[in-house]
Amino acid sequence: GDYSTKSLAELWDQVPTNGKLQILGFLAFLEFFGELGSRVGAPPHYMRGGMPGAYPSFKKYLNGLFPHPVPLDLYDPFGIFSNASPEKKARGR
Repeated sequence: GDYSTKSLAELWDQVPTNGKLQILGFLAFLEFFGELGSRVGAPPHYMRGGMPGAYPSFKKYLNGLFPHPVPLDLYDPFGIFSNASPEKKARGR
């Protein structure tokens, strides 16, 4: 397609229907997984007393549920901040 336009609506219209369904399906999965929270042993959803911005770990809660390993998380996928102090983590939120 012609992606030289500056309008986001026109770009979205150029995405094939199957591509739109993949994007919307992935977003629906993320929303569903984030809402599960304490029901699967993850931190609770922020509307149920959890911390805003915290998201359950894919590595911790999805491995074993899928036929392949889930190697990366949404936040800090490469473990750069895993050894940061609690004060540094609190400043970064």
